[in-house]
Amino acid sequence: MRIECLKAALGLGLVFAGAGGLAQIPCDRTVSEANDPVERPRRAGKTYFFAERQLYTPAMNFQHRYIDRPLFTDSTLRKKPGGAMKAGFYRDMEILRWSGFDGFGSIAYSGVYHEQLGWLKKDPPPDGYSQFPVLWNFYRKPDRADPHYATLKKMIQAAAKSPYAARLDGRPLVWLWGNALDKQCDWLKLLKSDPEIPPFACFPIAPFYPMYGSFNSSKHPGVCTPEACERYKRELAEMLSWADGVQLWLCERYLTWNGDHGRHILKTDLCRKYLFPLTLEVMSRPEFKDKYLGAFIEQAYINHKNGPVSDQYGTEMLRTFLDEAMLQNPDILVAFEWNEANENTSFQPTVTSAGAVARVIGYYRSKINREPLKPRPGDDVSVPNLVLSTRQTMRVGEAYHAELLYVPDGTAPAPFQARVVLRDASGRKLRELPWEKLPTAKLTAFSYRLPGEDFASELAVTPEIEVKTGEDVRVYRGFDSTRFEPAVCINYLYCRQPLREIIAPAEESFSVKPLGGGRYAVKGSFASGEELSSLEVMENTHEVASAENGELFNRERDHNFVVSFMAIRSFGNREVLVEIPGVDGWKLRRAEVPYDPVRVADEGNPRKVKLNITAKRTMLLSVPKDACRKAKVRISVSKMDVVKEVSLADVLERGVYASTWPGNLRLEVERMDKLGDYPAPLGTRSAETEVVLDAISLNPVYQLRAISKSGRVWRSRPIVPVRPSGAKRRVECYSCCRRKWVDAEMDSARIVDVKYDFADSSRGDFLVAVGGDRRWDVSLGGGWDSEGPMWWEFIKSGPKLTKDFTNSVPDRVIAEDGSPALRFDGRGQYLAFPQELIPCDSGYKLGFEIRPDAEESYVLIRQMHSVNEECGLRLVTDKGELVISFFGRSLVPRHFRTGLKLRPGEWNRVVIEKTGRTLSCSLDGVKKTYPYDRLALHFKTAIFGANIMPGRELPEGIKPFKGLMRALHVRHAIDADAAKNVTKGMR
Repeated sequence: MRIECLKAALGLGLVFAGAGGLAQIPCDRTVSEANDPVERPRRAGKTYFFAERQLYTPAMNFQHRYIDRPLFTDSTLRKKPGGAMKAGFYRDMEILRWSGFDGFGSIAYSGVYHEQLGWLKKDPPPDGYSQFPVLWNFYRKPDRADPHYATLKKMIQAAAKSPYAARLDGRPLVWLWGNALDKQCDWLKLLKSDPEIPPFACFPIAPFYPMYGSFNSSKHPGVCTPEACERYKRELAEMLSWADGVQLWLCERYLTWNGDHGRHILKTDLCRKYLFPLTLEVMSRPEFKDKYLGAFIEQAYINHKNGPVSDQYGTEMLRTFLDEAMLQNPDILVAFEWNEANENTSFQPTVTSAGAVARVIGYYRSKINREPLKPRPGDDVSVPNLVLSTRQTMRVGEAYHAELLYVPDGTAPAPFQARVVLRDASGRKLRELPWEKLPTAKLTAFSYRLPGEDFASELAVTPEIEVKTGEDVRVYRGFDSTRFEPAVCINYLYCRQPLREIIAPAEESFSVKPLGGGRYAVKGSFASGEELSSLEVMENTHEVASAENGELFNRERDHNFVVSFMAIRSFGNREVLVEIPGVDGWKLRRAEVPYDPVRVADEGNPRKVKLNITAKRTMLLSVPKDACRKAKVRISVSKMDVVKEVSLADVLERGVYASTWPGNLRLEVERMDKLGDYPAPLGTRSAETEVVLDAISLNPVYQLRAISKSGRVWRSRPIVPVRPSGAKRRVECYSCCRRKWVDAEMDSARIVDVKYDFADSSRGDFLVAVGGDRRWDVSLGGGWDSEGPMWWEFIKSGPKLTKDFTNSVPDRVIAEDGSPALRFDGRGQYLAFPQELIPCDSGYKLGFEIRPDAEESYVLIRQMHSVNEECGLRLVTDKGELVISFFGRSLVPRHFRTGLKLRPGEWNRVVIEKTGRTLSCSLDGVKKTYPYDRLALHFKTAIFGANIMPGRELPEGIKPFKGLMRALHVRHAIDADAAKNVTKGMR
């Protein structure tokens, strides 16, 4: 990848003067071009492209569980003969071929691969399609008595019999998922030595870990020692003596503690200078001349619920992997992963990326296989083949990044120029980025980074593209906007919109009218020259209404609710009894797969639902409106002596109610303010929707989105119905562009400044955030969503609770002075904070009052990523002394013994304050301040009171907190002047 960086001599970079009196804009502009392929001969004759596929299908309902969704989601597939899984598999196959891949690699879930081969036998796939098993789970010791061995054996045997299995030299191909490298060879050797398994071709992963360690050694950074190189060649030769090829590690992820939050994948010297040349050297030996070279490609890892981020950076990560592949000319490239929704690694077309990935893949596939470039089917070649990428959400201070990508496709358009223009929610022009001369002969990306703090006063920024041919200028609109949050962000997804995949509206209208009390009347319509799949109203990034083609979740007739069970351990299959006495006509549906009405013996009440209660299980409830005023839903679970009645009128008023049962089983009943399901395809050229909505956020931004049957997308200009009011505040924020803490001015009403009402039990097992924003409610004990941060900590690491643990929910009590408080029993009761209540990349102030029972070593607050790697704040007591720790991106923890001792049996006011340069702890006004400028590694939740899992430098005999707590208060931004005064006081 050739990269051209243009930067000014001073400051951040180029300064572009906008027209019409626009302010000067600091901007960092980078231009990069695609690599050409090398001439290394390939054993396979060409490069084959496969994609590893998970079990998600376009027929499933995972609405609002993830931050993206498949572009071609079709709820009508659930009713296809043969079942939703089969219909989704074949639809996925169509999309895969449309995207330019040769087939699927199917991950080794038990029984799934056999089922897919059975489908293919009855309903043959299109010519050229094949698939292979992807083996995984090699963490344990290889053993033929292990049930996992039997699963792998059956898969390879099935592949050998199927005419649709991918083959090399007549043998079925077997690929490996990139984990547990130390045992992969032992497992494969065991399988290859089994006389009952037919010969198969396997691709273990190159033994690169010692090379990686040598390259990243602090003693010789960026250099692999001769000893490490010789070891790599020796181990690779041993691997190739029995394997049929090898997978190479193409790129590295790296992270800067004082830059962007997401990991960047650009550092390729390890592969270019060492791994690839040494691999070629070994493979050039006569005994290895028939071996194959393979690699996997990635484009992101954005686990928004668990915190890790390897960023897309537009299409940069994808292009970086493919550029490295061009320098190696591999026989096989496998994309990881086709459709992983939780981790957002999808190569499958999604609503946020449309066919952008397919366009990039198509270009590189044509170049590496020396085939002519060509446009995609249905393309209007009069429209430039440009792709614009911008983030969906970001916090103030992050870099506003726009990538303008030109993809040559053989249509040879006349020379033209293009530029990106940014507008605010009212349509006012904010920025004009430079004109770029196009076309170029190669795929070319123009990347712009602007300081996000310069947009601190904006709730939404929307791009458009101007294209100039001669004197003619054409403007393209319909792009997604970027929503700005004052201090926190967990959604690092980009919207990557090809210009040729924007629906041209024939007519469109959109309006939002405030009704007071957080309610809005929304009306939208759209007409186009092509058939529509959906027309949806978005609030921020959530679908909240649609032009529904059917009666599902009818808002005019019914009130709709989400009923969820969450657990941090498996309760197994249980019968859930749901009753609404005195009410007829209500409906209960599963939100899992397949998405069907719950089947019952008759149409009356009660309803029995069989659920495998582990992690999160969700049902969707619809009740006639006229019955909800007095209706109570009664819920019980088999083998548990608990019956819970929840007033639906109370849920409608307060938004959500929670109840935690013995064993940490948590029930939540929530008002369904978001769209309940993916709408069925409309099949019309025009649509409209008119609805009254309860806002799901305090500062909503609305947008109308249309999706066509062919996958084209259009978005309206965003509407901010009520602008935040209040005094302007200058606050500290970290600038990723300037790489320092800077001041930003924003409306004080936008800053999260939340106090908790210890007396309010109207939402059940929640500590209610005063002000009505349910996003910041704190959970009293309980379980979590299956992909959620705290569930991961407990399930994967194992709960370390006391042996006499009985209940995770602290008791609501009245203290001696008459104040409401929570009592923690010291056996495992806790509060679970929502993600980013304690920000990872911003300053904050956290205060609470506690009355410990004794002078013990207690856990107070911990943010966790794994057992031994914490990612932010930790506050514990060591025999009563407060010890504050912070674990930043550098992964070097800092521990500060404050010398401040809590007084047992008395109220103690504790305040933690993080500025850009300091970390402070105060006890009843006595403050200790320490220099510390690091940012946290992941955006995570935190737990108060009971997280005693092992960790670095925990006091001996540490226990869950025992005592009282009250007066919790969190503020998400530090006033700029106050932060400066703290720093001055330290000098």
